[in-house]
Formats: sequence, C-alpha cells, structure tokens
Amino acid sequence: MELEGHEEQGSEQGLEQGCLRNRGGFECREEQGSLRFRRNQDNDLKRPPNFVFGDPPRIAKELAFTTKRKEPRVNELICEIKNALEMDLINEDEGQMEDIENSTKELGDMITTDPRLCDLLDMDFLKLLLLFFKRDPYPHLQAYIATIFKPFVIYSCNEDVVGVIRSVTPIVMNIINSRVSMVQVEALWLLRNLLDAISKFNIEDLLVEEALHVITSLIMRRSIGYGVLYAACVSLLGFCENFPKFSSEKLKLAVPALIKLIESNVLSSLTIGCRGLALLCDGREEMVVDDADLDCLIGRLVLLMNSPERAMVISALNAMRSIARWGTDAVVETIIKKDGALLILSILLDEDDMYIVKQTCWILSNITARKEKHIRAVIDGELIGPLVHVFESCKLSDVREVAVWALSNAMSGVGLDQIECLRTSCSKVYWLDFLNETLHQSLCLLVALEGLTNIKVIKVTWDGRLIDGVELHSIFKKIVQEPGTVSIDFQHDITFLSGHGGLMLELWINGHNELLFYN
Repeated sequence: MELEGHEEQGSEQGLEQGCLRNRGGFECREEQGSLRFRRNQDNDLKRPPNFVFGDPPRIAKELAFTTKRKEPRVNELICEIKNALEMDLINEDEGQMEDIENSTKELGDMITTDPRLCDLLDMDFLKLLLLFFKRDPYPHLQAYIATIFKPFVIYSCNEDVVGVIRSVTPIVMNIINSRVSMVQVEALWLLRNLLDAISKFNIEDLLVEEALHVITSLIMRRSIGYGVLYAACVSLLGFCENFPKFSSEKLKLAVPALIKLIESNVLSSLTIGCRGLALLCDGREEMVVDDADLDCLIGRLVLLMNSPERAMVISALNAMRSIARWGTDAVVETIIKKDGALLILSILLDEDDMYIVKQTCWILSNITARKEKHIRAVIDGELIGPLVHVFESCKLSDVREVAVWALSNAMSGVGLDQIECLRTSCSKVYWLDFLNETLHQSLCLLVALEGLTNIKVIKVTWDGRLIDGVELHSIFKKIVQEPGTVSIDFQHDITFLSGHGGLMLELWINGHNELLFYN
C-alpha cells in the first residue's frame, strides 16, 4: 500500500492491475498484491485569500480611525480629478495635465496603502477614469489610473464592482501591448489583481485567457525590461493559480514560458516558474510537460536542489514534487537515474530547515508509491535510514507524518529480497508512534498496517485466526473498493492496549475484532 494523490492521467503504465478510487484526497492503486497511494500537493503553494480584513478588534479600530482622517483628502482629490476630466482641461494646458497626473498618483498611492478607502470611489468617477484609461496619448495618466483600480477590484465592497471588472478587463488586455514600459507594468499588475477578482466572483464569461498569449509573448522575448518581465511572470502565475484548466492551445504557450523561467538565473523568475509549473500540474491533475522536455527539466531541478540559496531549493522541490506525482513511471525512473538526485535528496533530509525536509519526504513518498524497482532504488540509495531519522528526531507532526507515509509506501511494496534490509534499517522505530501518525487518515493506517505485515513486524488475527499479508490485502482492498460496506471508526473503535511482551492495537471493522501486535 502506498500514498499519493489523484488519478494519474495519460499513463497506462501506472494503472497495471489497478483499482482507482478517490477517498479523502487519496488514490488507491493495486499492483502485484499491494494497495498504492499517491498524495496531492499541499495547499501551501496557493496564496491565502486576501479579500477580507481580518484584523484584531483593537487594531481594526485604530485603522478605522486612521482611515477616517484620510477621507477628506481622498474626497478632495476625487473632486479635483473629476472636475478636470469632465471639462477635458488636459487638452488645453500642459500644467493642468501635470496637476491631474499628480493628483491621480497621490490618490492611487493612498488607496494602495489603505484599501479601505476604496469605498469612497463612486461609480460616476470610476466610469470617467475608464474613459481616460483607454486613451493612448496619456501614458502616465493610464499608469496612475491603473494604480487606483488595482486595490479597488480586490478590496471594494461596492455592489457594482463586478460591472467595473467587466469594463476594465478588455481595456487592460489592449494596453498591455503599450510601447511605454510603465503602462505595461501597471497594466500587468492590474491584470494580476483582476484574475483574483474574476476567480472570486466567478465571472466566467470574460475571456481572460486571451491575455495569456500576450503575457507569454512578453516572457519569450529575447530582450525585455526586468520590470515588465517580473510583472508578466506574476500575471502568468495568476493564470496557473486561478485558471489552471485553460485550453490546450493556451497550455502550449504557457508551458514553454514556465520552462524558460525555470532555466533563468534570475531568482524571482526561477521561483515563479517552478511554482507555476507545480500549480499547473496539480490544477489540471496531469503532467503538462512533454516527455521530450522532461529530461532537461529534471536535470535543471536537480541542479537547483543543490543550490546554496534556500529559495531556489524550495522552488525546485515544489516542482519536482509535482513531476514525481503526475509523471509516468518512466519519468520517476528518470528522476532516480539523474546524476546525484538521490544523493541530494539524502542530504536534504538532514537539513535544519524543516520545510525543506518535509518537501524532500514528500518527493520520496511519491517515488516509493510506484513499483518495486523504484522502492529498490530508494533502499539502495540508502534513503531509508535518513527517513527513519526524520521520524525519530523531528518534533513537528506534519513532517513526521510525511516521513511515515514514505516509509509505509516502501514497506508495502518492497520485494522479498529487500525485506530484511528494510527491517534492519527500521529496527529502532517505535511502531506504536509510527501508527499514531496515521490514525487521522484511514487509508494511511491501512498502508502502514499492510507494510508492517509485509516486513513481518506485526502479526494479524481476524476473527480469532492468524492471517497472512495476502488475506490482509484482500480485506483492505474491500475496504477501499466498497467503503459503504466496510468502515473504520477511529473515535470509538480503535484503542491501544497494554499486552504481555509488547503493545497491541485493537481494530474494529464492522464488528470484527482484529488484534494487531508486533513481536
């Protein structure tokens, strides 16, 4: 039994003799008498929603007072800008034009600093801004107007905000191609916020993915300013995060752009590329990179995993984790055979940074969720010992849990000739603690129990008679395939008992009493 995530698409190799069943974020897969599980990505790749203010009451009261003090100046700026734009004075006096730009810039800065001020913007004023937003002769004014709309589309409580989003999106897509870099940058940042807002309000009729062609074209250019490149990268990340299931035609544009960013030596571009690739794979639930490009991509990620820069290591681990999750068995074999890959993973398991350790365990859990030859490679690479050390020494339960999953996968699918080696590597493990890490997920517990039975650490009795791993597997298979007929209740039906010569686990499944114990 092994732990992974969703059903693998586009691969026949991983489905041999397979039973696929999604339960609680896990996928069950049977191969050669063993249930196998792979796991999804963490939600830590996704940014938390930033649409509401969750300040503590005391701080919220102080912020409300500060906002109240700014309101007169904001209203004054709105009147100045509205009067000038309504009379179209900017066509008559260059000095007046400069004053309007300064007022618009000040208003944008104030709203960006304190988004609560967005509620002071009325619809007539916003419609007037939209009218001048699409006028090319005024690039500076366009950029400053964009700074007003950026916080508005995210934070405003105005009931007409959806109408504003519908109106401003086509304009933004048109001016992204502006020849003025400042306008391009602000338009791209506004588009990034629009993507969050469109996702928030479920505005499906907006063809926002049409802008993806423009964004990827900017990224693929040989010569582009850093400000424009970074804003384009962030906007591309917004597409991967909010709308990963865009059309296959647009996918052919996005993936090369992400690969180019990963190959970049610019840290910000590289991290965005890795994160975007991981979000895209997980959002679409498939491997999005062609096999022809995967070998070079994996080599690049292995190189980054050995970087002294923490941000590079974490970014590479996130991308590698998705590749190990959604790639075929051949892709996983490429990872294993890549020069230095397993050695680097072993070194990363000894890091002081627990986030890096967790991501490394995650990759190994998806590798050991494959076939016996992949588990053998992990054992031969001497990675079981470091995984056991993580489980024994780490104080963080979420890190210990991932290490347990990786070890359970290995124990469940290991070949007969490797059982003794695995038992020796795990000889110091306190198995009661090991099982405790799996109790909150029924499928995880089944993986661990089958693995412990497989390496002959525990003996199992069913209705008073001793059963072997094959019969235990058939029982667990029934649990996974027919969850309605066989169930496990952890809150009431599982207890730990003190027994003679060791500890025993009493497990009840639909009234059947099983005693699981180890020698």
